[in-house]
Amino acid sequence: MPAAADLAQVAVGPRAWAVLRDAELLVGPPPSDQWRPQRRAAAADCRLPTWDRRGRLWVARGGELLRWTGRWEVIDRRGAPILQILPGPGGLVLLSGYAADPAPVRSRVWWLPDGGRASAIGGIPPTWRTWRLGWAAHPDGVRLTACVHKATRYWRVPHHGYFVFLWRSGRVEPCWLGSRLARPYLAAVHATLRPGRADRLVSLEVDGAGERRVAVYRPIGFGYEHEWDSPPVPGGSDLHSGGNWVLLQGLTAVPWVRGLTWDGQQYRLGEPQPEPAPPAAQAALPDGRLVAFTSPGWVTLVLSGPSGGNR
Repeated sequence: MPAAADLAQVAVGPRAWAVLRDAELLVGPPPSDQWRPQRRAAAADCRLPTWDRRGRLWVARGGELLRWTGRWEVIDRRGAPILQILPGPGGLVLLSGYAADPAPVRSRVWWLPDGGRASAIGGIPPTWRTWRLGWAAHPDGVRLTACVHKATRYWRVPHHGYFVFLWRSGRVEPCWLGSRLARPYLAAVHATLRPGRADRLVSLEVDGAGERRVAVYRPIGFGYEHEWDSPPVPGGSDLHSGGNWVLLQGLTAVPWVRGLTWDGQQYRLGEPQPEPAPPAAQAALPDGRLVAFTSPGWVTLVLSGPSGGNR
């Protein structure tokens, strides 16, 4: 992510958008050409605006989890800062810990069911230094994914690993604790990409020559099989999943985005599209477009469609 994108944070909901900016929460309907918030509220030190599957808005403030209901309500408190809020079936998965390089320390993963109390999810210990969580659809059921930083049995040096668990309503069962992907990776997500098929694992990796490439893996049994590699993508920095598309973000001379899709016969990585500089905030839409709010005026700019071309 370009540093400028940290100036504000956007949460895209089905019926409303929320923006955290300058210690203030702004909420309004999905924009067309310009966006004007309908509600405002003080939100000092708040981060991670997130809409859950029931249309409720959440934020983190240090180790506190707050819900917006016309006013802020503290729902839960963790002993360490909350680093991610992941909406799930029937509740929220929370990642807490202390930010560090290359991954958080003392990270914990929690399950907060609707109307219940948070409890630690066993099987993902703090020593794994979890740094990102996600979901993956699979014929065997919903799976929770975890990006971790740890040594494994077959690779004794701490490294970024990608673990997959079968989700059991707040409990997890290991499905794939791969020592690592085919190459060291910088980001990884799951996406449908090919409708009617199991979700693909998409990663941004560094090959033996130091080149960055996007790789696609298909699930087989308890693991994954390498399926496709992109040409080198110099400057690639992060991936974002949105169902049947993946957005690759990067930075060379200017920030850019590219869309990865399946055209019915092969995977295609669209041509780079420049981002406006500097964006005040940006977010991915469900249909694969990336939008940015620019100051002043909060004009919504569509940067890229799934094919990588402007819309």
